[in-house]
Amino acid sequence: MTRVGKRWLRVAGLLWSFTACVGLPRSPGAGRGVMVPAGAFLMGCETNDSRCETQEFPRHPVRLTQAFGLDRTEITVSDFRAFTLATGYRSAAEREGRGRMWDADSSAWRWIDGLSYQRPLRPEEAASGEWPAVQLAYRDAEAYCRWRGGRLPTEAEWEYAARGAGRDDASLRTPPAGNGPDEQLHRRIPSWDYIAGRDDGFGELAPVGRFPPNRLGLHDMIGNAYEWTSDSYIDAGHAASDSVDPIGRATVPARAVRGGSWGYYPWHHRASWRGVFESDGFRTATLGGRCAYDLTDPPMHWPLWRSARPGPHRVGFATRILQPATVPRQVRVSLWYPAQRAAGTHRVPFGAYSALFGGRPWTGVDTLQPPRVDSTIVLAYRAGWFPSAPIERVAHLAATPTAAHWRAPMARGRWPVVLYATGLGGTPLTHTVTAEYLASQGYVVAMVPALARDGSEQPYDTAGQAALQADLEAVYESLTRCSACDLTRVATVGFSFGANVAMLLAQRLPNVRGVVSLDGSLTFHDGHPILSAATAFQPSRATQPLLAVTAANATDADLALLRRLPAQPAWHLSLRGIEHHDVIASPVIASVVTDSLSPTSDAAYQVTLQTLRAFLRSLFAAGPEVSAGDLSAPVGQGAGFATMRRLR
Repeated sequence: MTRVGKRWLRVAGLLWSFTACVGLPRSPGAGRGVMVPAGAFLMGCETNDSRCETQEFPRHPVRLTQAFGLDRTEITVSDFRAFTLATGYRSAAEREGRGRMWDADSSAWRWIDGLSYQRPLRPEEAASGEWPAVQLAYRDAEAYCRWRGGRLPTEAEWEYAARGAGRDDASLRTPPAGNGPDEQLHRRIPSWDYIAGRDDGFGELAPVGRFPPNRLGLHDMIGNAYEWTSDSYIDAGHAASDSVDPIGRATVPARAVRGGSWGYYPWHHRASWRGVFESDGFRTATLGGRCAYDLTDPPMHWPLWRSARPGPHRVGFATRILQPATVPRQVRVSLWYPAQRAAGTHRVPFGAYSALFGGRPWTGVDTLQPPRVDSTIVLAYRAGWFPSAPIERVAHLAATPTAAHWRAPMARGRWPVVLYATGLGGTPLTHTVTAEYLASQGYVVAMVPALARDGSEQPYDTAGQAALQADLEAVYESLTRCSACDLTRVATVGFSFGANVAMLLAQRLPNVRGVVSLDGSLTFHDGHPILSAATAFQPSRATQPLLAVTAANATDADLALLRRLPAQPAWHLSLRGIEHHDVIASPVIASVVTDSLSPTSDAAYQVTLQTLRAFLRSLFAAGPEVSAGDLSAPVGQGAGFATMRRLR
């Protein structure tokens, strides 16, 4: 098998999609979260409310200076199950084999063996996937939210959001139309307080989102399940002096909970009510949570980027199936792009990429839901590429956060476009890190898998070359409907056999400013005849600036075509003794499982990334001429194996 036929990673999975502007979502409110605006409100209980408890006073003004995101619903059973399958995490109830439930006979909470978020009420009764996940200890809810790229809300954030961004809502001053202790529950447990004459249709837990939302579109803020907050609990927690972005930082081993539940006192069903549970393992059948998200990113560091410095832009990611009239098959296109900050657009774990890019055969069915990581994905990934690795290590890779935010709205502006051709038999999976990196630098990166519709490899011949070329031309046509995609500034990039396609696209499409070959077939002697056989290929027209990166030890025969092309300028980055896949992220991705990464492989990928960045920046920011200074600096990272030469 030639280098072209190699694939580092294989996975099984699903197909997903994106919306207008080749699927890019247009509003921050779309998805599973909402953006809560910054603002001020009166926190605490009204003095004339007879249901108030001491810990709800004094009522005082609070100002939140930063907008934040908050999930529309509580964490569901399905959500938490996906987390455990992806990461191997076990909740406190699962580790200890028991949870808490009310015992009607003794009129007390007691431990019951076999209870967990999957069987929260009775050991013999499995939970619905749409129920809120309860029997969650504080650390369980916190771990889930961190996996999602978020955190638990503060008390002030929770109450502000429950009040509809601080505007007092009359429905919060009386038992609301949510899931609370009603007549059904009273008939089963007569000793419990309940709302007389009330029957909400659910004697115990209700599926999330079944009751009307508040003004912000948040469901079940009052009722269904108590919700953990991140604040340590203090009885006198409402100190009037703590009025700007308050956070409970006491060291007491207890956390504040909010919101009331399906099975507890009716007077808890108010926005100002504050409760407390121990943070060290306490859980009940009434206690869950929901996640909040910072909309101002902290300094970015992504494990799969290693030492690469991100650009100034947040990274968005979306994908869909196209059915172009010019191609007799479906084309699955993925885009990475500069994105806006928005609630409900959560980071993609690497396992979701695995799910997305491994689907065979193609179904052609678009969906607006994010890729879900489950045990099928993890097991298939392990079986294909890491059969001797512990399943926990593969699950760890699946849970590793990427820089990409699923379906985030595209940032305002006009962004250059990079059409990226993977090698034959390849998918975007091992190119995702490169795509994220370029998107953070301000580029829209489009890829398609080099596979037939049935999932088989395209052949290593003119037919396979033509099929990949046609797919990317269809993607280019679809991008004409993207107002933020600047098709007057285009570059083509190809890895392995994709380099031939990158050259052909440069001759077929308007406004291609430059071509990049990443250890590509432009420098494989067995790839030259295939390129030359293409009717679109005219060597005399290959005049755009060209960057060719070669790994291993390219021979004179490998470099013959590169030396004949009239590209001005033409640059050759030679990475001597480096493996074919070291110019993409394959070794870095694998190292998360193997805990082994050659310093030379790591350095080779970093040199490739930085050189690619410098080349593209010169194309689009400084005109067509690429200077030696633009490309010389990254090579210093590869001292001893990296050499940059200008051929013309």
